[in-house]
Amino acid sequence: MTSQEPAEQKSYGRDLSGRKPYAIRAKTRHALELIAHKGLTVVEASKLAGMNHGSLYRALARPEVQAELERLKALQVQRLDTVKAEAQAAAFMNGLELMATSPDHKVRAQLVEFFAGGGKKSPAVTVNNTVNTGGYAYAPPGARVVDIEDAETVEDGGTHDTQSGGESG
Repeated sequence: MTSQEPAEQKSYGRDLSGRKPYAIRAKTRHALELIAHKGLTVVEASKLAGMNHGSLYRALARPEVQAELERLKALQVQRLDTVKAEAQAAAFMNGLELMATSPDHKVRAQLVEFFAGGGKKSPAVTVNNTVNTGGYAYAPPGARVVDIEDAETVEDGGTHDTQSGGESG
């Protein structure tokens, strides 16, 4: 090379800072795949990949390795979306077959409602009717406190004495 050639040609195979590109080792790549595909922790993945977890933590500090892990995670999400779509299609096909052939009229009716609703199950309504059976209640200063009397006491015309526990009247 002559001194007239641009500097970029002299640093062939290096990045802009002059460093050689980082090559991800096989054990590190295997650990990244375990993290992305199986959701393992760094310690678990490094152990299964046969490497020291400190080495994997150091590798993950590099932007190239972080980018590769994110790429592997994105691929896994894509794969799962594909599997989910295939499973939903199979479930719809089975539902259509059941709707046409099931001897149970309730099953057929439920499937008709399901498909008529656009394939979405209607939300279940849950009513919570738990009654508070007593205990202490905090009344902040200045709040109005109302005593509720038993129906029997009101019918008798008496008032319930809350101080002594007896009736007056």
